[in-house]
Amino acid sequence: MKKPTILLAFIFSVMFSTVSFAGCKVPSFKKFTNAEWTVGEPYYYEDSGLGFSFKFNSPNATGDLYVYDLGISSDLEKDWKQQFKQSISDIFYRYQKQAPDAELSSPRRVPDSIFSHLKLVDAAAFMVISKEPMEQLAIVTMGMANGCFHKFRYTRTTESFEKSEIIQEGLLDFSGIINSIHSALLYTDYLQ
Repeated sequence: MKKPTILLAFIFSVMFSTVSFAGCKVPSFKKFTNAEWTVGEPYYYEDSGLGFSFKFNSPNATGDLYVYDLGISSDLEKDWKQQFKQSISDIFYRYQKQAPDAELSSPRRVPDSIFSHLKLVDAAAFMVISKEPMEQLAIVTMGMANGCFHKFRYTRTTESFEKSEIIQEGLLDFSGIINSIHSALLYTDYLQ
């Protein structure tokens, strides 16, 4: 009689336990509900300190959620602030290498009212990238949860038009996807 009990206990623990990778809990997006966006399966990086990422897609924008600990697993404010600065620098570096003729605005803070209620976001910044005939709005966020860094990188591409419209529409769309991610994770044991 012990074998069925052990097997049942194993199946139960697998079904209801939280999966983790390199010290970071892997979120589940089974409860993700946003008709305009899709979310892919997690991609696990070979270097375990880099953790894993999820790709989000919509007709007008893309997003990537990166979860990692760099082997430091720290909730210290100085650490996530350093990661946030590095994330902004990475955007400039990427465009410098891939599109050197693109013009990038200085980073500006995303209004706190868009993300202050979210557990995964402690800071957010945006910049406008101009490269004829397209304009892009790039947003990067950084936060801590479960001892791991959570970076979300959002990019929306449009045909050139008024920068204030690009920013307004992009921030509205960004607010929708980041709130959908947050809501999906609230329905799991991820955000505790």
